[in-house]
Amino acid sequence: MPRPKPRIDIQKRLGQPIAFSVDERAAIEAKYGRKLTSEQWEQITRVTAALTIFTPGIKDATRLPVVLSKLKKLEAAAKSVRSEFNEIPDRGNFTPEEIYWAFFAPRRRPPRPGEELLFLEEILGAVIKFSEFAIQQIQKADPEHPNDWYGVSEGEVWNIWVNALTKIMKNNGLPYKVRKDKDKNKNDAQSPFVKLIQELQNCLPKECREFTQSDDYALAQRINRARRGK
Repeated sequence: MPRPKPRIDIQKRLGQPIAFSVDERAAIEAKYGRKLTSEQWEQITRVTAALTIFTPGIKDATRLPVVLSKLKKLEAAAKSVRSEFNEIPDRGNFTPEEIYWAFFAPRRRPPRPGEELLFLEEILGAVIKFSEFAIQQIQKADPEHPNDWYGVSEGEVWNIWVNALTKIMKNNGLPYKVRKDKDKNKNDAQSPFVKLIQELQNCLPKECREFTQSDDYALAQRINRARRGK
């Protein structure tokens, strides 16, 4: 028997892996000021593909604060309907497994005529307990990062990408440092690594880019924050 198709196709939320053309590679190398080997390009492409695949899904996903708000409404509505039958017993906190055994496992058959309200009562009890459990789990998330989706925020994926590129360049003896000052009178005012990120981003889908409208200094500061995990 074929498995039922999910109502939400998670795969459609994800983006496509990046593939740099010959012309794009040449433009990136010219901006960076270094010729890169095929092995180095393979490493860059691999970490950049992770960015282009996962960022669209994270940006398109429902945010935890929205889920939390709706779960609270669901819990309140279920309690309101459930209270119309009789007083709701306090059974304590349940895990998903305990919810299953408490409300569903004992019933091995569909409800018979006349048992519909009893069945509804059990379903509402399960909804209440699962809502309570889910709310507790979401509230454990870091309140300073309310846009986290399954523990990962939009900016964090970009941070991971920058740090992965930093490691690649450093391990290959290539420029990876980023200036922290804004002295444009110096010849190397824009670090090669900033130029690299800038040109790489020109090849990325718009939703994967950051600070594309800002000046070089702003992008450099964003890279430095990414390296500090901010």
